[in-house]
Amino acid sequence: MRWARADPAEPTAWRPGTRLLTSPAPATLPAPPRGRPPGAYREMLAGPAERRPPRVEEYRLTLRGLP
Repeated sequence: MRWARADPAEPTAWRPGTRLLTSPAPATLPAPPRGRPPGAYREMLAGPAERRPPRVEEYRLTLRGLP
């Protein structure tokens, strides 16, 4: 099993109808749908967002739409 993919859309081919909705790096997460995340969560993400270390940028938080 591989835990990393160069193309986050690749697994959508495994099941027809699956859509890639988003795949941001942890440092570039979109705003939450309601309100702001808790202070501890914002602090946890602030460091990597400012520094953008390559190892963190390799991770993706992928959201897929299933049929």
